[in-house]
Amino acid sequence: MQYFWSVRQQETKDFNDLRIIFGKSYKEERNSPRTLLFGNCAIKANRHLDKAMKLEGCPPKFWTSFFFLTGQMQSLPGRIAFYCRTAAYLLKVSMGIGLLPLPRFQIYKDNPEYQIKHFRLT
Repeated sequence: MQYFWSVRQQETKDFNDLRIIFGKSYKEERNSPRTLLFGNCAIKANRHLDKAMKLEGCPPKFWTSFFFLTGQMQSLPGRIAFYCRTAAYLLKVSMGIGLLPLPRFQIYKDNPEYQIKHFRLT
């Protein structure tokens, strides 16, 4: 998942022959089932790709994207291990463990209006 979120700065990224395309300005020529059109803009801009996987939404919902992309993992034990690690991380975050020290927390630390509980994962 780390690599997936790093592509936000680019219009397309190739991951071992899986091509992720998002945004409306990129036109993909390769009509392959290993091409993922991420979001409504990419789908509209590349209507001619009938074999491509399509993830609809503007932007697609996080959990829909998460399960769709992890579903592309070929190894079932690897997928189960990834889900377990993610669940453990989300559990820690929901309990407030592992959030502090935040890199920029010091500038808010003495501000009475700032409360860390406003930034909980729900």
